[in-house]
Amino acid sequence: MKKAIIDIGSNTVRLVIYQLMNNQYKQIITQKKTVGLVHYIEDNQLMPDGLKCLTETLCEFKILLENLKVQKSYYFATEALRSILNQKDIINHLSQELNIQIDILSCQEEGLFDYYGMKQSIDFKAGVLIDIGGGSSEVVHFNQNGIIQN
Repeated sequence: MKKAIIDIGSNTVRLVIYQLMNNQYKQIITQKKTVGLVHYIEDNQLMPDGLKCLTETLCEFKILLENLKVQKSYYFATEALRSILNQKDIINHLSQELNIQIDILSCQEEGLFDYYGMKQSIDFKAGVLIDIGGGSSEVVHFNQNGIIQN
């Protein structure tokens, strides 16, 4: 079984495809496209050129997912779409145009996923994780018991 995660960030849209092997998901494909959504935001709204660029990128990724027979895809967005005034219009357009569902992560959810991703690859007992993105930064303080503050 193949699953994909598509992360719509302020500067890049990132696609990672995983395949289930021996009861574990293994990363098999990673692609990243620099879209620069943050540069298409004016007056707290994503401008039409930004929506066009995002739609084209997600369409390319969706075609790849279909060609590779990926069974489940998870689309999520962070600060670039989280803070804009026309968020609902953008999400509705992408949903209708591409037949996809995009979840907008809160700052807390983004920090939580950063923490879980870090724990999958590095086993720090305690520390501070800082995700410096193109539109926001998340800070997660953790110890051996989990997250202390996010």
